[in-house]
Formats: sequence, structure tokens, C-alpha cells
Amino acid sequence: MRYRDHSDGLLGNTLDWTTFGVWTALVVGICLILLGILGKQNWLKFWGLLTVVFSVVQLTIGLDTLLTGFS
Repeated sequence: MRYRDHSDGLLGNTLDWTTFGVWTALVVGICLILLGILGKQNWLKFWGLLTVVFSVVQLTIGLDTLLTGFS
């Protein structure tokens, strides 16, 4: 939760939806990997791993930093 200053000067707590989405993607990625292992489905493991890697990169350095670092 972050606190943002609204135009009326009052502070209200708003949920940081980007962080919430990235953490949700991390959990979904882990679930996909587990489902892929249990069901022996390689495509589930692939998409789960891809989702987990994306989430970890976003949580650590951010994709904007990663993408602008190469230019």
C-alpha cells in the first residue's frame, strides 16, 4: 500500500496495482510450473517458467530498466 496525496490535500492509501499484478503473475507462474510437473505437460512448465522469470525481473530491476539498458 502506498500513500498518495490527493488534489484535496488528504492522504489516502491506494493499492499499487502494478506490484499487485506482478506478485499475482509470480504466484500464477509457480502454479503453472507445478501443474506442468504433475501433469507432465511441458508447455505448462515453459509458460510457468517464463512468467516466473518475467515477474522476478520486474520485481528486482524493472523491465523499463532492463529494456533501456541495452540502448
